[in-house]
Amino acid sequence: MGLQNYEGKLPSEKSSKNNIIGIVVLSPILIMMISFLFVPFISTFYKSFTNYNWLHVQSIKFTGLENYLTILLKDSVFKITVKNTFIIVFFSTTISVGISYLLAYGSSKTHKVYRYILSVLFLIGSLTFIIPAGLKPFFAHSKFSYIHLLFASQQQPINYISNPLFVRSLSLILPILLGLGPLYLLFTLAFMKGNNIKKTLRMGITLQIVLTFLSYNSVGTIVSNPSVNYMADTINTYALRNLTIRYEVGYASALLIINSLILAFYVIVGNVLVNLLMSNQSKNYEGKSFNVLWSLIIFIVLFIISLVLLYPFIQIIIDSFKPIDELFKYPQELLVNDPTLKNYKMTINRTGSSNYNFSHNLFKTFLVIAQSSIIMMILMGISSIGAYFLNPRTKRIILLLMTLSFVLTPIVLPLFHINLNVGTFNSVIDLIVKSWPFGVSMLLGITLFDGLMRRHNNLNKFFSSTKDLMYFFLGILSISQLASIYIWINPFHGFPLGSNKSNLFQLLNYQYHGMAEYGTYASLYVLSMIIPITIVSLYTPLLIFSYTRPQINKE
Repeated sequence: MGLQNYEGKLPSEKSSKNNIIGIVVLSPILIMMISFLFVPFISTFYKSFTNYNWLHVQSIKFTGLENYLTILLKDSVFKITVKNTFIIVFFSTTISVGISYLLAYGSSKTHKVYRYILSVLFLIGSLTFIIPAGLKPFFAHSKFSYIHLLFASQQQPINYISNPLFVRSLSLILPILLGLGPLYLLFTLAFMKGNNIKKTLRMGITLQIVLTFLSYNSVGTIVSNPSVNYMADTINTYALRNLTIRYEVGYASALLIINSLILAFYVIVGNVLVNLLMSNQSKNYEGKSFNVLWSLIIFIVLFIISLVLLYPFIQIIIDSFKPIDELFKYPQELLVNDPTLKNYKMTINRTGSSNYNFSHNLFKTFLVIAQSSIIMMILMGISSIGAYFLNPRTKRIILLLMTLSFVLTPIVLPLFHINLNVGTFNSVIDLIVKSWPFGVSMLLGITLFDGLMRRHNNLNKFFSSTKDLMYFFLGILSISQLASIYIWINPFHGFPLGSNKSNLFQLLNYQYHGMAEYGTYASLYVLSMIIPITIVSLYTPLLIFSYTRPQINKE
């Protein structure tokens, strides 16, 4: 599963004393993982055997296997969601991993500057789909929606959200778009560094499966819950519906436990298939660049593909400059004829309540990202140094636990609804540990540190090397910045608006009121995305540089 099979070339002899030192150094991270991930999961497992209901907290009883028997034998909706989950995960994982691999392989034949540019564009494109409320006007139940341009002769609006085929297609395509950026970057790092592709594929499949299980947040923003004919409903959406509408905590917990088994099944099967299909692949990748002309041609082709992925965001930028009469022009036009800054002025100056104060939320966005980045850098430093002291067996166990930490996020993340605080996390650290970038970042930090330590015999030589310290610092800084964006741009993180942790990304998910205010919403979308775009543009090339620059040979 993932990177737990990774074995860095560390000193062969690890004493028991060093092993204990490593475990002690890692203890803060292990305690956080146990507190914020494994304890909630165990608690959910226990609740799944009860009739726990928020409306009847005083009458909780142990019911044994009743919830599971009802789900498996009597619940017709569950059978539909199981089928949907298998279809969506299989399709999205196969397509996303395949496309990302091919795109990264193609870019490996180009100049490194082209790879920097493409990595930035693909990441920005994927980020656009994490907060997909801005995509609603493309498919709105209105003749002013963009998709209606294809059928301009029809005066009656087409409600695509009520079309089962469209809803099914969206549930399949959106997870692919969400994973395309991160997977492309992962494979690009592997091809540039010369990593073992089999291990990278295992990591990529595991990550895409996790992202697909988490995509119900993004899909649910566009379609309803339940969706038409349950076409986009997965076990996660069904469990969430039982939590938030029916308040059936025990029943929802049983659904989440079953979902965790299906998730584990997919991860195991995916990793086994990679091992079987690539059983003869043992050497690291050694790419050879094409000549300048072919390198340029490949870059142009991939650049056009990245622009297709970026199109929705480009259209939102155009819409943010449209006056209201153009937003309601029929037939709708893609370009703006009379650009205006009125939407931006309204967005920035609108301060009617604590829930909508642009300057306040902008400041909080910078604050929470900086806070998360610092915490992530500290945790990556601790995990990297601590893992260095471990013997191979203990290290494999730690890497397995870190892989499980992000595999569990689709199961643990909805559990904040079970908290009596009703939808709030207890702290920023709680949110960080319960997000998929946490485990991925820890694994990448350890991998980076192991690669640098291959140049030295001990830590003293490493810390005396200014160059390697710089590589490590730049690496964990880049990873922490990119991880913080993915942590906070998540529309499901649960901090209430108006709190000291609210930010622009939350504002986006609560301020969409339809096409009447879409101009101001589009401007808010663009202003909010400036921060993640800037971070991705600055730190993605820096990550690639720091991760691939160190040489393996010892000095």
